[in-house]
Amino acid sequence: MRPSRPIQVLYRESLKDMTIPERRKLYQAWISASKDQLRHQIVVVLGHFLRARRTMEDIRKETDLRALQQSHIIGVTTSGLARITDLLSRLNSKVLICEEASEVLEAHTLITLLPSIEHLLLIGDHQQLRPHIASWDLSSENHAGKRYSFDMSLFERLVLPPHSDGLPKLPFSTLENQRRMHPSISSLIRSTLYPQLKDCGPVAEYPPVSGMRKRLFWLDHRHHEDESDEDQIMATSHSNTYEVGMTVALAKHLISQGVYESDEIAILTPYLGQLRKLRQALGSVFAVTISERDIGDLENEGLELEPLRLSKTSLLKALRLSTVDNFQGEEAKVVIISLVRSNAANKVGFLRTSNRINVLLSRAKHGQYILGNSETARTVPMWEKVITLLMEDDNIGPQLELCCVRHPEKVIPVAEVDDFVTLSPEGGCNELCSRRLEACGHRCLKCCHAPHLHSATECLEPCQKAVSGCDEHACPLPCFEKCVKKCTVEVPDVELPCGHVS
Repeated sequence: MRPSRPIQVLYRESLKDMTIPERRKLYQAWISASKDQLRHQIVVVLGHFLRARRTMEDIRKETDLRALQQSHIIGVTTSGLARITDLLSRLNSKVLICEEASEVLEAHTLITLLPSIEHLLLIGDHQQLRPHIASWDLSSENHAGKRYSFDMSLFERLVLPPHSDGLPKLPFSTLENQRRMHPSISSLIRSTLYPQLKDCGPVAEYPPVSGMRKRLFWLDHRHHEDESDEDQIMATSHSNTYEVGMTVALAKHLISQGVYESDEIAILTPYLGQLRKLRQALGSVFAVTISERDIGDLENEGLELEPLRLSKTSLLKALRLSTVDNFQGEEAKVVIISLVRSNAANKVGFLRTSNRINVLLSRAKHGQYILGNSETARTVPMWEKVITLLMEDDNIGPQLELCCVRHPEKVIPVAEVDDFVTLSPEGGCNELCSRRLEACGHRCLKCCHAPHLHSATECLEPCQKAVSGCDEHACPLPCFEKCVKKCTVEVPDVELPCGHVS
């Protein structure tokens, strides 16, 4: 067999005179040459593109710089600032204001300190939520990670410097007036974290929560949480079936009063597992809205949400459901809180830090209702103080007391989901309404209910109105339905005009 000739020789030969290995060798050479040519063309084009892009970026930066130089105030996120540090450095800004500074990672705050900055104003509350970090091993809540404390903001470090540094506290000013919570609700954080807090504005004049005996109450129960891995202290899948049922029943009761729109009621819980179960239970009755951050957290944990068919109109008045961490800065007229944790080991989990407890207890305006096991919560010092305050005002107990608008003197204690159905089936008490209906004048035969439900009640009494064209027979339909157009009652032995008898 003839040995394969060099590729330079094959370029000059005819294919008919080549062996199969030579043809294959020539083919591979052609492919390689084509690739080299294309690769060279790509490199040349890419070079043109990169130069053009740099030119466009320079033009855009100059345009942005001119616009920014004409501005008195520039707003930017810490991530956005990091991307355009070179541009912002050319502005020679003197003052930097960082809002919600206690939620910003220390590294993110430090990168905002451009060389020209002379005055830094940090605004926040170090007693509320800390910055979120991906690894719990590096957080101050973890004993091993306390030396790193990556979840401690620069704001908190300056206000409360470590004692080992021997540094004095930096001077700071504190806002002492609150205009959100009723005084009975604000007392929980005033007695624990903010001793100088003052109630201002109309907060003391808030109306009582309709349908409830008290505006602040802890429903204390001993129903254990659903089974989970007790060793996973930071697990996000904890849930409590009893609290799911009671939360849904209480939300139904409050909305049935006709005083609150569904978007004025918020349901908070620390765990994504409970959030998912609450959403499933509430979704069949109400329009429910969940923040994008909570949806993202659920997806990251593999807890998928079943799609709900909701119109845009219903979402405008949707019941708000959220985890504690994603509700900071929000508020609602009435807040229902599901603490979830209830176990023999008395492990509190997420809500063992005063920061989260502070956020949890300071979102409500008119009323706040907590569902949880006080024995489990007592192991945390701040919860112990809160429970003591609630006990002093008789705002904690094994039964939640409802109130009937028409019979305010009647006490309606509920401790189980079935109690709502038995004792307050229509949002009132279990006595008969007995008021007359405006449309027909008949007595209402339903259980006592809120005024707005009375006008929508359908009367089931016989109509008794005479059918059109018949003076002898009444309409056979219930009172709330439209009367029949003609009488259909059969009358025997009627003599017809022709003389026959029907």
